Amino acid sequence: MSIILITGSNKGIGFETARQLGTKGHHVFISGRNEQRLNEALQKLLKENITADALLMDVSDPESIALAAELFAKQKLKLDVLINNAGIGVRNDRMISSDDEAVLGEVINTNAYGPLRVTKAFLPFMNSPARIINIS
Repeated sequence: MSIILITGSNKGIGFETARQLGTKGHHVFISGRNEQRLNEALQKLLKENITADALLMDVSDPESIALAAELFAKQKLKLDVLINNAGIGVRNDRMISSDDEAVLGEVINTNAYGPLRVTKAFLPFMNSPARIINIS
C-alpha cells in the first residue's frame, strides 16, 4: 500500500484519481481549500471503504501549505507519491496579451508557485524512492 497526497482532490480529476487509487488499496490524502467540499469528498471515499484522510490546504497560500504540512507530520507517515493537481482557471483568463495582470498573477501563483511550494513543504515526508507527479 502506497501513501499518496493529491492536491485539489475534493472534486473533478483529483477526486476521481483519489477514488481510483483508493479502490486499488492505496491510502490517499485528499486536499482542497474548501473545508465543506473537502469533508463531503472524504465521506464519499470512506463510504467506498477507501482508506483516506483529508488535509485542508490552499496551494495559493504559503501559510495554508505550511499548516497542512505540520498536520501531516503529526501522522508520522511517509509519502510514496505526491500528485500536484490543484489549479485554477479564472473566468476572466482569456489571453495573456489582454488579461489584467492581477488575473495572470493569481493564475501563476496558484498553478506554478503552488506546486513548487507544496513540493518543498512535503519533500521532508517523502520516502526514498518516491514520485512527484505534476498535472497541468
